[in-house]
Amino acid sequence: LGIRSLHEEGVSGQGVGIAIIDQKLLLGHREYANRLVYYQAPGMSSAEPEFHGAPVASLAAGRNIGVTPDAVLYYFATPSWLGDLCYPAAALEEICRMNPSLPEGEKIRVVSISRGDFSVQPNLPRWKAALALAKKQDILVVSCDPEGYDYGSISRIPGQDPDDPASYRLTPWMLGQYPLTGESLLVPGGNRTVASSHGIEIYRAEVNGGLSWSAPYLAGLAALGYQANPSLTPDEIVRFWKESATPAAFGGKIINPRGFIEMARGVGKVDEPGEGEGV
Repeated sequence: LGIRSLHEEGVSGQGVGIAIIDQKLLLGHREYANRLVYYQAPGMSSAEPEFHGAPVASLAAGRNIGVTPDAVLYYFATPSWLGDLCYPAAALEEICRMNPSLPEGEKIRVVSISRGDFSVQPNLPRWKAALALAKKQDILVVSCDPEGYDYGSISRIPGQDPDDPASYRLTPWMLGQYPLTGESLLVPGGNRTVASSHGIEIYRAEVNGGLSWSAPYLAGLAALGYQANPSLTPDEIVRFWKESATPAAFGGKIINPRGFIEMARGVGKVDEPGEGEGV
């Protein structure tokens, strides 16, 4: 959806820090090894890397497949399989503690956590308090929780132009299961190449995708917005996502990276497609 052309113009996340809270990461993968400046995995020194970490790190900040290949990457590994929000809350608290002392150009402006259903997990109040602390620091937190941002996942139709919104459809798992509204954001997640946890030069094809792969895309796009305009607030980013998005024939609105960046720069509201131009 035009991400690569933004990179060619220098909008690649340089000078912005992005943090990921996810499962244990395979260190050294060629996609993100040169961007990773901080890593912690408390209590998991003997555990093997999980399958989830490498894909989300590569989609957010991978040098070849990431939305923001020049951002500074911080990674906080947590045992998400335990289903307890005390772990991601502690990671987000740590981000808020360390962020004020980070040098300019490396401060964390956005956090990606590919996890949801927070309302049924223990320690929800602590997680909400951590979110409030992050918002005070103008840190945007993107998760898969349905009580957060209203977005879904789309997949590129094989063989179609990846820059054309008409080349996308809902990912199969969403059909009949995810209630779209006219304002639901739709974000690429399926039919993507992602880094694999099985080796530092190994990739895999992710056919179905899902919100876990869409969250780091959104977080990376937010980082591009912060590069374009460091004074943006999290609320402005979400508003510009919605106002610049392209209406889809099957419901919802497909994310529009270039339109978002233009709004972030203050160019003005992007015109809606004319009659017959909708996706």
